[in-house]
This record gives sequence, C-alpha cells and structure tokens, in this order.
Amino acid sequence: RSLAFIRTIGEKTMPPLNFMAAGHGNLGVNSNERVLGTPMSCCLDDEGCLYVSDTTYHRIMVFNQYTGEALRTISSQGSLDGFINKPYGICIDQKQGHVYVADHHNHRIQVFNKDSGIFIKTIGYYGTKPGMSPGQFNEPISVAIDFDSTPNKLYVCDYLNNRVQIFNKDTGMHIGFVGVNMKMNRNSNNNGNSNSNSNSNGEVRGPRGIYVDHGSKLLIVTERENNYVKIYDKDTNTLVRYFSSDGESSLPFNRPMELCVNASEGTLLVVDAHNHRIVVMPIEELQDEKYRIQERIKAIKVAEE
Repeated sequence: RSLAFIRTIGEKTMPPLNFMAAGHGNLGVNSNERVLGTPMSCCLDDEGCLYVSDTTYHRIMVFNQYTGEALRTISSQGSLDGFINKPYGICIDQKQGHVYVADHHNHRIQVFNKDSGIFIKTIGYYGTKPGMSPGQFNEPISVAIDFDSTPNKLYVCDYLNNRVQIFNKDTGMHIGFVGVNMKMNRNSNNNGNSNSNSNSNGEVRGPRGIYVDHGSKLLIVTERENNYVKIYDKDTNTLVRYFSSDGESSLPFNRPMELCVNASEGTLLVVDAHNHRIVVMPIEELQDEKYRIQERIKAIKVAEE
C-alpha cells in the first residue's frame, strides 16, 4: 500500500539571534521561526502539540502537529536547573501536564510544564563516580513512563552506564534497575547467541531506545552496542526474550536505535540505523484482543477453505 506525503514540520536555517537566546517557555515565536538544528526525538500531547528535542540549539521546540506552526520553545543551553545541554529523549505526562527530558550532556532528567515551559524539577545527577550509585547518570538518552504501575514509574536509558534506571515519576526517588546483573527467565526464547553473558543474565550494553507497553507486562529496550532488541517483564525486570535480527533475513541488527509499537496489529518497529531500514516484527503479546480475534477468524476461514 502506497503512502501519501502529508507535511514537513521544521526547517534547517540559522535562527535569529534573539530566537536562540529566547529561554524558558518563550511564547513569542513568529510563524517563520520553525528552525530545527538536529531534531533527536519527538512526542505528542493530547492537544495536538508536537514536542521535538533539538540537540544543536539545546531546546525543546513545540509545534502544532497539523499546521506545522511553531508555538513555543522550552529551555535553552546551560547547566543550571531549568537549562539543558543536548536534549535527547522526551516523553509527556498528560495528566500532570509535564514533559520529561533526557538532558544528555548534563547527565540528568529535567521536568518542565509542557504548556508554560516552567522548570519543575530535576531527577538524577552525574556524580563524581558515574555508575557507582543509584540515580547517577552518564549520558541518559531515552525516557518512558509506565502509567499502569503504582506509583507511576519513570524508565531512563542510562546509556554509558549500561543500564536502565527506574524512578518514582512523581517523587523522583530511585526504585530499581533493568539490565543490571539479572538472570534470564527460564521460559524465555531467543534467536541470539546462547553463550552471550549479556543475554544469559539480562544485562544491557548501551541501551538506546525504550518502550513501555501498556496492554501487556512488557518493557522493550534496544541494545545499541550489542545489536539486540531485548524484552523484559516490567513487573519482575527479568529478561524474557531477545532478538539479534528480524527473524526473516540473515541480516543482523546494526545499531538499533529508537522503537515504537503498532498496538492494533501487535507489531514492533525498530530503527535499524546502520542497516538503513525500519524493521517491523510481530510480537504476539503486543497484539490487542480485537486483533487476535480477527486473526483467529481469518485462520478459521482458511482452514474451512
């Protein structure tokens, strides 16, 4: 099925100087100030706003997703609370009205009011010995929220510390880890190397992308350095499955990055960066009940024929 192009949002030109220095929650963005230097991640809120992290100009740009109009900026470059340095992953807490930002080079998570851009709080810190203590980051790169858990959990891919950290979303208190010296579920299956230590004990090396599935108990992580996609049970944090390729071809993953899920079909989409492709994989546990019923009906009809 062919796809029709809809629109482009943002453009690559040098912004005016007053735009680059606009600062927190600037609402005075002119219609022609749609500049994006290096857009790294994006997410949507329920009001139709598109939030884009820009690592070149160290800010979050907010657009109308339908018209492409630039609405406002959030934050600007700096190291103090409320300032960011190369923002990467972002996610929205619609209920609280917050946007969570992986402040990559400041080694922390920053939280802002998504509408006003006002700084709310910081989660985590760099520390003198990164990786030695809970809550210490070394280039956090992706964030995701589990709204099914009580309390809501914030997951952070702590890239250079080779782990995923878990926090109480509201209090910022550290809860635990994923991918750190954990044993693999005995009932798991894989198409990877069974002799790999990182797979047998559930560890991750360079966690890059993360997705929390709200219809199942799955937490999915791309492991950039070892070229795996790993699936964990988000209740127990144990590894249940991992993949080194799409399962259809002999071409292994090469630097898997971001990922997302088509919930209606139960498919996982992985950005396989250095293979220059998007891999679409069926994951049965991700399928919603409506899709499963439709597939069972199709199977019955094929059997009857």
